[in-house]
Formats: sequence, C-alpha cells, structure tokens
Amino acid sequence: MFSTFKKKTLKKAINKASLKGMESNYDFPLRTIGILIEKSEVSKVDELIQSLRQNGAVVEQIHVLVYTGLTGAKQLQDPSFSLKDFSIIGDVQNQEVKKFIEQPFDLLINFYAKDIVPLLWVSAKSKAKFKVGIATVTPRINHFSLDMQELQATAYIKHLLNYITIFKTK
Repeated sequence: MFSTFKKKTLKKAINKASLKGMESNYDFPLRTIGILIEKSEVSKVDELIQSLRQNGAVVEQIHVLVYTGLTGAKQLQDPSFSLKDFSIIGDVQNQEVKKFIEQPFDLLINFYAKDIVPLLWVSAKSKAKFKVGIATVTPRINHFSLDMQELQATAYIKHLLNYITIFKTK
C-alpha cells in the first residue's frame, strides 16, 4: 500500500519537473557521464563503460546508479537505490541518489526501456546538461532518445556518439 502511495507521489513530481532546453550552440565536451540503469540490465554496465572509454571517456568520470526494485541489493558493485529509499512524501533518503542528482553531468544516459517511476524521478531531478535515453520511455525526461529493439550497450553508445557529433557540427 505504501509503495503505491510513494509511486503516486513520485509521479506527481515527475509531471511537475520540466526539462531544461539545450543551448543552441551544443558544443561542450563529455567529461562527466552518469549512467542510470535498472537492475535487470546491470550486466551491461561494463560494456557501456568500455564503449565510452574507447570513445575517449575517462573511467573515473563515469558514475553509475542502479535501481534495484522494491528491495535494496547490497551485493551490487555500483551504488544502488530502491523504492524503500523514498519517503511517503516523495523525498529521497539515500545519499548516493542525492549525490547523483546534484552532479551536473555533461551527459546522463538513462539506460532502461520501461517507465519505472523511481528511475524517471531520478532522471527528471538530475542536474545533467544533456539527458539521453531509450525511445520507449516517457520522452519528456530526455533531450534525445534512440529507438532500439534491444538494449545493446555497444550499439547504443556508437549511435549516441554519432548523433552527438552531428549535433556539434550543426
């Protein structure tokens, strides 16, 4: 019952959040990168990081946050959060989530394919300059979304960086 109430509160916050527009002269470097991912896709984190590293990203500047579902999973290597980390009024109590949201990433990769309310909330609240995701997810939280049949990390990064190069040359 409380989880349903928490989700409704978080949905209201998502609907109120507004995505800041991109500057018309999109030409900032991608130094700091955040990856927001759902637990079922966590096996692709290393592949995402490796693909980013091969394209010039510094591994130490890539930060990952994993959503574990209703319960926390302490066996994960990366920082994680669950629905239990939210209060009934929609405040987050997990310091890792607060730190992730406040980090002004140059790029936030929302690597999940379903509308999962806590993931959408973190994406909406993030201070990232450029937010990207998958087209099957609510479009109002991302500046840019790629339409992919399967979540393939290497292909996603390749296509994403190709589009970013095009954005920078326009």
